[in-house]
Amino acid sequence: MKPKARFVLRIVVCTVLFIGFLAGTFISGIFLYLEGFSSERLGLLVLSLAFSIISLSKIIQFNKEEVRSRIDAVTKGRHDFITEWTISSSLWHKFLKGKLAFDIKESTGYGYVFGGIMAAILAFVLSASFAIVELLMIALGVFVIVFGLTKLVVILIARNKFRKGSQFSQAEIHFAKEVIILNGRLISLSDFGLRVRSVLRENRFGLELISIATETGIGNRKNRFEYHIPIPIGKTDEANELIDYYSTLIE
Repeated sequence: MKPKARFVLRIVVCTVLFIGFLAGTFISGIFLYLEGFSSERLGLLVLSLAFSIISLSKIIQFNKEEVRSRIDAVTKGRHDFITEWTISSSLWHKFLKGKLAFDIKESTGYGYVFGGIMAAILAFVLSASFAIVELLMIALGVFVIVFGLTKLVVILIARNKFRKGSQFSQAEIHFAKEVIILNGRLISLSDFGLRVRSVLRENRFGLELISIATETGIGNRKNRFEYHIPIPIGKTDEANELIDYYSTLIE
């Protein structure tokens, strides 16, 4: 069996086991609550919980091993290698500062969205219990609190990303046929359940970038991820070739 197929099989098996044992934990807890305490029911609950934790830890372990293996395959030349870029210190830090400023600006929009949603939901739920003026005051208070908390969380996440990125004096990027390694971070473009949605060159944060969007999940449970790679001076033609190639992976 090929390594990738073995990895997928391991993840699927462990995920099924995790869901099963987790369901067993909840069912055991319900029986313990409804039927009363017994050593057998408690033992079943503890055992189910223990196997749930073991299954989850195995999923995490297998994912880490796969990530390390794929990074090694690219950086040590055992993967279908395309090219390698070195982003200069000045360009890398300009990119990090531009992205931080953009994320901080975007935090206001997130605050309005989540604050408005929470205020509207609460106003609807309490509409029969309070007068209109009281309801408006409550909704306004909730909006302000949620707005502030959301903005704060987004800014803290952005600053944490900036701090992590600033630990590197420059950026080393390895481009392979199905993965990109950015300063040791794996950007997968061909994983189980993952789809490439767009690959393009654009001007963001005051720089020319390769922007890649991927997506996982189905229906309303889709998760979207965006990656931005600064284009060094003199690498425009190579960037266009990379974009042309990675665009063939779009689903």
